[in-house]
Amino acid sequence: IVPGVKPHLKVYTLPGTNGDTVMQGLDSLSLRCKEYYAAGARFAKWRSPLVIDTENGRPTDLAIRANMNDLARYALICQSEGLMPIVEPDISLSGSHTLEEAIDVNIRVQSELFKAMIEHGVYM
Repeated sequence: IVPGVKPHLKVYTLPGTNGDTVMQGLDSLSLRCKEYYAAGARFAKWRSPLVIDTENGRPTDLAIRANMNDLARYALICQSEGLMPIVEPDISLSGSHTLEEAIDVNIRVQSELFKAMIEHGVYM
């Protein structure tokens, strides 16, 4: 069994987005990753909660960019401290959106994620 950790701290509502959220905790992540590694952790999983709400225009482009950049920063920090980052956008499946709308959001999110990972120099 390989132990892991969820290093995010708490959900923060992103102003100006009708309720989209980001996670807090990147500012102290490097230090915490060192501690987690010393305690035996070998991987980490960061949340990036996004909700599909087409009536209210969610997720916004700002929320997608912010969350995917955060995921890329998290991954780079984890890698620099010896932890394997699990990088997986957290898109809620609940709601009244159509399958086509869900596909569109997932394409936007995954495209932004890969762009951010490449720009941050994350080893994939």
